[in-house]
Amino acid sequence: MTLTLADEPALAGIPADELRMDLACGMYREGKITSVTAAHLAGVGIVRFQEELRNRSIPRAYDTGDLESDLAFLRSPVAA
Repeated sequence: MTLTLADEPALAGIPADELRMDLACGMYREGKITSVTAAHLAGVGIVRFQEELRNRSIPRAYDTGDLESDLAFLRSPVAA
């Protein structure tokens, strides 16, 4: 998926990785995506994303979606 933002003066100078992290944290906080999906969206590993949640005082809500995502990741060739 590609997200294209129009030239918005309010976003000028904000690095793309910071915008991705902000979006991922916000969607995770609202319960719209799992932590694994949010980490992928932010372009970081799950541990780094969890650190960011802690830095932003966002509680980690571990639900069945997170468990399923974590198990799928652990079964993937990337985790091996």
